[in-house]
Amino acid sequence: MDSILTSIKKLLGIPEEYEQFDMDIILHINSVFMILNQLGVGPAEMYRIADKNDKWLDFVTDYDDLDAVKSYMFLKVKQLFDPPQSSILM
Repeated sequence: MDSILTSIKKLLGIPEEYEQFDMDIILHINSVFMILNQLGVGPAEMYRIADKNDKWLDFVTDYDDLDAVKSYMFLKVKQLFDPPQSSILM
């Protein structure tokens, strides 16, 4: 589960072999990487993924931050990819 795309797809409930939404999810992941970069998380240069070959440890080398980054990434991508129907939940 080192792949950024694969792990986010799993958390979203999308099977790894289902690639229909990969480009949409990659777009949202890269948007969240921009937010993380602005918050000072990760490498100094802007990080982005292109496919399932990009790994979490390419972005964060500190294992202590890794779980928090994964959790934040999932929540933000879910909000962008599959927003709640009710504005109250936003």
